[in-house]
Amino acid sequence: MMCAHVGDACSCRLAVAIEKLPNLHTLVVANNQLRTLPDTILKHKALRTVDARANRLGDGIADEKETWRRRRSRRPNANQDDDPEPIEAYLASLRASSVQHIDVRDNGFDEETKQAWREVAEELRGSKEVLVV
Repeated sequence: MMCAHVGDACSCRLAVAIEKLPNLHTLVVANNQLRTLPDTILKHKALRTVDARANRLGDGIADEKETWRRRRSRRPNANQDDDPEPIEAYLASLRASSVQHIDVRDNGFDEETKQAWREVAEELRGSKEVLVV
């Protein structure tokens, strides 16, 4: 399986593995140099805890933001609701997921991304625990 960043930890294989574990409740992928977390994590019905500390998620989000900005510059009249910024789309998925605890500390997020995570953490306080800094 080929990934966008050859030589990096592969979230594609992680997605396949997660799909094969329908009763998985806790996922620990800390310290794995992951640039992205697969969408299957937030769509998994049984998963409650995700420990994704100390990866490279900040690098992955920066890459996605750059791709998103280029795409938006080619379509200046596009409806913003149809094309949310990558971090906003991910956090919207988190709000709707069964995951109750997610730890994304030490991932090299820029300040804008940290702030977006903090806002979601505050919004979800009481229903989900989100650890960011």
